[in-house]
Amino acid sequence: MPGDAGDFDPDVLGEVLPVLRSLGVSALVMTGGEPILHPRFGELLALSCRDGCRLGLRSHGWQVPEYLQAFAPYRERIAHVLLTLRGPAARAHNGASPAAGDFVRIVEAIDGYRQAGYAVIVDHVVDEQTMGHLTALGEFLAPRSITLHLRAAVPAQGGAEPAWPAGPAARSALIAQIHALKQILSERIVLEPSLGVNHSYNFCSNFAVMDKILLRANGSVVFCHRCRPSDRSAVLGNLRDDTLRAILGHHPARVGAIWSARLAAMAAEPPAIRNNCAFCQDTLRATKPT
Repeated sequence: MPGDAGDFDPDVLGEVLPVLRSLGVSALVMTGGEPILHPRFGELLALSCRDGCRLGLRSHGWQVPEYLQAFAPYRERIAHVLLTLRGPAARAHNGASPAAGDFVRIVEAIDGYRQAGYAVIVDHVVDEQTMGHLTALGEFLAPRSITLHLRAAVPAQGGAEPAWPAGPAARSALIAQIHALKQILSERIVLEPSLGVNHSYNFCSNFAVMDKILLRANGSVVFCHRCRPSDRSAVLGNLRDDTLRAILGHHPARVGAIWSARLAAMAAEPPAIRNNCAFCQDTLRATKPT
């Protein structure tokens, strides 16, 4: 949810949260800008952390003392703070994007949240410009015991989906670097085929791009947006046209299987395993510890 937009009404969130909780959502992610700039940030924070819900927060590294003060009453409910690094050094990071922010400020924020006892996730966009220094980034982050999220770059064409670097050579090189990163970071690495880091609805990629709930021929249920034809037995519903609750209503005999598949995927497997995309499956096989 957008955390710094003044028109995001906490009263609306208060109405939506019970519905989300009824669907099994146990965590929210507050994005921005800087969420703390929202004029009613304190109310949003209190709402997001109530009833056992946990909150992740994306920041650009500003106002760390103010965040730490605001987090204090909800310490056990703060799931993580996510910050973006575009490179392992100032030149690579600051030159990658005008919006990347200052390297020193981001690193100081990472260390500040870690020293305060909060989990930190570093988000890194993988494209042709940045994939050459993934190993160096892992070595830079390794002493800090953080989790590294790698996500695909968003193509310049409007409406195009995020995509990993194309071509056999580029993908082979990327898989090799991911294998090295898994060793350097002691498995603290997650592949995100799409935008966002949303642990509430994170199967193949962000829930926003999911379009179908599918029934496999073996009777299991899969949530995916690029499911291979060989996996499809029936389409239970289209999430772009319907809600999850409505789909469950259409298939009362399948409700148990749908919930079981959903909860199993959320609880038992890390995001890199939950997907059904060929590239991520190949990557997973190539990087499986021996």
